[in-house]
Amino acid sequence: MRQQSKEWGSDFDYTEAVFTISHDAPPNAPSKVTAKSRFHCTRDVISITWKDNSTNETGFEIRNNTVSTIVRVGPNVTRAAWSMSTLDMNVPQCFNVRAVGKVGASDWRPGLIVNVVTPVCV
Repeated sequence: MRQQSKEWGSDFDYTEAVFTISHDAPPNAPSKVTAKSRFHCTRDVISITWKDNSTNETGFEIRNNTVSTIVRVGPNVTRAAWSMSTLDMNVPQCFNVRAVGKVGASDWRPGLIVNVVTPVCV
């Protein structure tokens, strides 16, 4: 489309653009992530907790980098238990947590190392 500029008296081309503004954003990343191993001779788990800093998450993902596995929990959940029965004993496990929403996910927070050792049961 061509239009005459009244100010300068010259022709110029222009393109009309329509933008849609969305107020959706990825959720805020969780904080205060902790991971602790809980040993008992009959039940061994790694307890992972975090602080929920978002109001728009659809859930959280917990990633074990050591075994390349991700599990998902629902919104407003701030803890998960990872069974050690599927893990190699005496191999450190590295965990991350992130919030997931409709339009994306937060950054992974942080890389926590948990040392998994074979419990001694007497």
